[in-house]
Amino acid sequence: METKEADPITEAPEVKPAPPLPSFVADRKALIKEVEIAGRVVEKKSTIPILGNLLLEAKGKTLTITGTDLEIGAVTQCEIGTAKKAGPGSITVPSKQFLATLKGMPGDSVQISQIGFAITVQSIDGGVTASLDGMSHESFPELPAVPDFTHMIPASVFRDAIKRTLYAISSEGSRFTLNGDLLEIKDGKLRMVATDGHRLGYVEHPHDGPEMRTLIPKRALVQLAKLAEKAEWVSMAHNDDHLFFGVDGRILIARKLTGNFPDYARMLPNDADTLHAAVVGTKALSDAMKRAEKQAAKGKRAVIMAFGPKGIELRVTISRICKYNETVPAQYAAVPARRCAQCKSIEKDEAVELCKSERLNEFGKGVTCGGELIPLDAGIEVGINCRYVLDFLASTSEDQVGIMMTDEKCATKWKPVGNAGTLGLIMLLRM
Repeated sequence: METKEADPITEAPEVKPAPPLPSFVADRKALIKEVEIAGRVVEKKSTIPILGNLLLEAKGKTLTITGTDLEIGAVTQCEIGTAKKAGPGSITVPSKQFLATLKGMPGDSVQISQIGFAITVQSIDGGVTASLDGMSHESFPELPAVPDFTHMIPASVFRDAIKRTLYAISSEGSRFTLNGDLLEIKDGKLRMVATDGHRLGYVEHPHDGPEMRTLIPKRALVQLAKLAEKAEWVSMAHNDDHLFFGVDGRILIARKLTGNFPDYARMLPNDADTLHAAVVGTKALSDAMKRAEKQAAKGKRAVIMAFGPKGIELRVTISRICKYNETVPAQYAAVPARRCAQCKSIEKDEAVELCKSERLNEFGKGVTCGGELIPLDAGIEVGINCRYVLDFLASTSEDQVGIMMTDEKCATKWKPVGNAGTLGLIMLLRM
């Protein structure tokens, strides 16, 4: 029987291993700070092991530290001391263990060396040595190249805008276009808007710069607020898929949200439609709402707010039984107005005797309504989700807030007193 020779096995091309990380010395506290920043974006419970690691790249006197979860990436740098002839090198190490090891080391400086695919962390002053298993950098995700920054925005503006809108971002995964803030730079203003369909947060600041309209994911906003906590400026750029933020030499990269954000301008009520207005102390209303929340049923967390000359009465009623009642001092005013008995339109002109609204008759022809105008009551009662109110109050730093309403069906408008560029909308509940 003839035998055939086996086909020769094609040898895989030789892959040269990455240069090892050169031995270096670093200030322990400075290194901990940068590792903490890069580690914030690392996936804590990822099924892909490499995403739980940080990429360490040493070149010259600089150690670059990179972390990512494929949606957000952070790049920081730390000054190090190496031998004069030391070449560049890299390795990835477990983020959580690396940080814990650095924090547990005594002394002010640490020496880090690589042996195989492990690194050793040694305290120069305390004589303590620890070893961590690492992984080659070849399987670490490559982050997009950072383009030239096109916007310089005061960090205080970003911090304020994030704080005043973050609460209104939707947490529903199916509504991904609402899982972040809309950032809009146009007409000499920077606007940031968020909504989950039940409430809306809006803030604007004066800012001159190139026009921009983009959606920033919530996780990126949280990390940016931390990164810019003590900074003066935030640099920004973007391409088709990613957003890039630069803060004090550190880089935050986020994947853009795609889709069409709702037309928020159509959602904002007209001040001319306001029929009821109140001004109340922020802390007083917040404390009262917290007490009411403890009695409110879970789910809607419904609280009745009754506005009148004595202030704002808060009531929680479950199965027609009053569980909570408290009156918060407030300044209340109502616009004299009447409502048409037929078409329900509002008339503010006291000289008008019958409704002048236009409507279609049974033949489809436009006619004047002519309905009887009935005076509206001075007070108003509305049902509202107390958690939504508390979230808005927590986002404002002003001592007083204004509350404006048209009727029991339209959304309520909330504005901090003395801050014309900020407002919140909260939809009312049917009680």
